Amino acid sequence: MQACEERQGQVWGREAVREQGLPIGKFPCVCVYLNKRWRWRRLSDLSHKSFKENRSKIAEWVSGLTANAELDPRHAPIRITGAIGSNAANLNGLWQPRNEERRGAAEFQVYVNINGPSPALWLYQDRERGQWWIGILGKMKRRSPWGFARDSRYLPPSQAGPLPRPCRPWEVTAWKVWGSLTDPSGAEGQEQWHDCETLEVVSALPESNKDRLHREQIVALEERSTADLDAARIRSATFQYDAKTYWNLLTFEARRELLGIEMGEAPPPGHCQICLRRKPIGKCVHFDCSGACDDCRDASLLETGTCCACGQEQRLECPICLEGKTPDHMNIFACKHAVCWRCNCKAHEAKRPLTKCPICRGDL
Repeated sequence: MQACEERQGQVWGREAVREQGLPIGKFPCVCVYLNKRWRWRRLSDLSHKSFKENRSKIAEWVSGLTANAELDPRHAPIRITGAIGSNAANLNGLWQPRNEERRGAAEFQVYVNINGPSPALWLYQDRERGQWWIGILGKMKRRSPWGFARDSRYLPPSQAGPLPRPCRPWEVTAWKVWGSLTDPSGAEGQEQWHDCETLEVVSALPESNKDRLHREQIVALEERSTADLDAARIRSATFQYDAKTYWNLLTFEARRELLGIEMGEAPPPGHCQICLRRKPIGKCVHFDCSGACDDCRDASLLETGTCCACGQEQRLECPICLEGKTPDHMNIFACKHAVCWRCNCKAHEAKRPLTKCPICRGDL
């Protein structure tokens, strides 16, 4: 089977696909688009990127397999509940199928209660009428109508005749059990047949091996993809740190040449416009400052007393008293405008505190 676009996300066994370079063995393969062509890849070796791109198709294919996979009910165990009387503990429980004991298509299946009493009890259909009985091994081998429970389709010898075959045990709506019942006074009654309306037989269909295998493979692939993604994030963070470190070690001319910018042009985002290094960018006290890294701005303030980005002196003018003061003497608002603390205190002393910015009239 060749890989193509129509088979995207389909999962097949290795023996069913044709792919050069794929090892021989018994493992599932998935059809993905890789290196500009469609390929079959081992499901457990699928990368996180390929799995993410084909996840919906894989899930759709697996869901289709699950919907179409029908387990033969003959081979599924059954569970009996609600039995009454002195033999209830021997009848209730999980019964396993024994297909090797089944005789032809006329019999649906033979079941054994492996967790029940010793010797084990068997659920089978009698030889003549096909009625369900629960009895010991010897009676099961002869398919004799004798035991501790039977379905109510039983016909007396005067009305002898075969019953509908084959009949699933969970399709029987009424059962009779043999044993004694305890009366309200606590005394145990005589052993006899009792109608048991509470006895119920249900099919305990297990999850098919194919569905379980696919589910386990999908879960394992998701876990591995998550681990690969975490590892990729760590590698990416490490690479970014190393690249930033090496970039900052380059000279200004080498950085400008690698960025391909001319003098006067704005650098890419995240680069200081003064030294072209990748560093956090911050503004000075003036709101119209274009920003620079802390190293460049601090060096410029020590050397010239002005910001290297906007060229302004680091003093603000109070819009009320019109005096220039350092940022320590100014109350800087969220809008980046400021009023000196002396004017601000005088407004409070006059019981007319500032509620709006004197410049932009924004709420304080």
